[in-house]
Amino acid sequence: MTSIGESLSGPDVCSPKSYKTFEWSYAKRMVENLKADNIQLAYHICGDATAIVPDMVETGAMVLELDYKVDMPAVKAATRGRATVLGPVDPSGVMALGAPSDVERAAREAIDILGEGGGLILGPGCALPPKTPPENVHTLIETARKYGVYA
Repeated sequence: MTSIGESLSGPDVCSPKSYKTFEWSYAKRMVENLKADNIQLAYHICGDATAIVPDMVETGAMVLELDYKVDMPAVKAATRGRATVLGPVDPSGVMALGAPSDVERAAREAIDILGEGGGLILGPGCALPPKTPPENVHTLIETARKYGVYA
């Protein structure tokens, strides 16, 4: 598996129409080319990608790495059985600047909404800042172990 980040293609920067016009076909072709070589893709778009998640699913990417800004119920509806979500815990406001209790709360919310029926890899929605407290990383992992077990 490999991953890409396409930060300029999200609705926080450009419209969903621009994403579909300028980015989508390249991402779809990349997924197809990688799959031909038995390589799966984790596809990240920064910000509130809710409006384009259905299109991201249509690229065929196995994993969508999504930020905390997304509407989690809408994302679950769009990805259920079609793609796995990686994220969506806020890497800055929660992981880097929050307390362990904030990390647990955000992680449990993601598990409760996105974990039902599978299809969630709990993690930060983007790269962690270098000064993220180790105890917050440990809290994320422990919360996943405690509450993220599928039936």
